[in-house]
Amino acid sequence: MKNLFVFSAVLSMCILSSCGLFDDKDTDNANTLGGDTSIPMNQVGNKFKPGTVSVGGTTIPVTASMTITKNEGGIVTTQVTVDTANISQSTILKQLYDLVPSNMKDAAGRINTQLKFKITSEGVLDYVNMDEKPHTLIKYADGVGAKYSITKTSGKTLSRSITAKSSVDDFPYGFYNIKTTTIEQSMSIPGINKFVYRANHRFGIVHVKAVMEDGDSLKTYLFSDSTNIY
Repeated sequence: MKNLFVFSAVLSMCILSSCGLFDDKDTDNANTLGGDTSIPMNQVGNKFKPGTVSVGGTTIPVTASMTITKNEGGIVTTQVTVDTANISQSTILKQLYDLVPSNMKDAAGRINTQLKFKITSEGVLDYVNMDEKPHTLIKYADGVGAKYSITKTSGKTLSRSITAKSSVDDFPYGFYNIKTTTIEQSMSIPGINKFVYRANHRFGIVHVKAVMEDGDSLKTYLFSDSTNIY
């Protein structure tokens, strides 16, 4: 395992939290997670950082980090900061940033907030919702077609689904090629079509892409200090 949500992922988590998309109970038993919690990525002080942020093939310099400040049996609290000085260089970045609520920003307009996750040898889930209930992002053992769902107060269901899983090392990551599982999460927020995550059983979440309704996208690799891969 290695990575989590830093830039696009941090924005997506903040957006989902602010819009109240996760307000109800699980629709099944998919939102529980076992496995070993004594893994390097969970150490207090471990920092997660994005690689190059690319928007339509254009590189946007963005400074962001997520640092683990507390670990309670694999449930980690992270301090998230995103410097927004270059947000205006991209319409997509500005659109996503504007959806983040003001209570997640500091006086200078930077994103500065805490997010909570559970990270184990079996996968990753987040508690980024108004009720702080768990929502699974990935269970590494699951195959294509697996879904992790939460029901909204309206009765509609928000789901994350595994849409692809490689059997060979075909995804470039740092100095390696690795196997990945692709997870997609459709959105009901105007302007955003979906978020697409790539995960690896050793390195965790390794890549995040936000796909907009007009077909444009923002993407970045994600890296952790706990593994010297970048």
